Amino acid sequence: MLHSLLHPRNITEFSYRHNGSESANVFVSLQLLPGKKQDEDRNFVSTLLASKGYHVSDLSRNEMAKAHARHLVGGRGLESIVSSDDNKKMQELVYRFEFPEAPGALDRFLTTVAKFNQGWSISLFHYRNHGHDFGRVLVGLLVEKSEMKAFESFLDNLGYTYYDETSNIAYSQFLK
Repeated sequence: MLHSLLHPRNITEFSYRHNGSESANVFVSLQLLPGKKQDEDRNFVSTLLASKGYHVSDLSRNEMAKAHARHLVGGRGLESIVSSDDNKKMQELVYRFEFPEAPGALDRFLTTVAKFNQGWSISLFHYRNHGHDFGRVLVGLLVEKSEMKAFESFLDNLGYTYYDETSNIAYSQFLK
């Protein structure tokens, strides 16, 4: 997984949006390892990700990308996705979470998703460190309607504060 390749670097922003194909747009900001030359660590990360099949664009010197484009990465989600057996309709649920600013918070989230997952896909993910005790995270998950009980168990077992944003006007106008 991408986050494990970047470890132990501190991720300060992460934006992901599934676009209905085999690929997705991902924007990652991270703190390079202390004690290393920035260019050396930046090149190491780029080479590592490219070796794992990721298309890498280093935007660290691109002011427009840093100030504006990173907030617009992605695109609109899919209204619904029909699985291969044409009987399972997936719905996109959008939730806002508060992740503690502590090592392993993202891994805990992803591990809990995997534990309760019954075929869900993460369709949208945005994390940004705002210098608080918690990180603000927006997540879209594609969940089959019949799996709502398992999804509610996932939310209850995660242990993070969360808010259902599926009906939020900003989601319906800009991300749906």
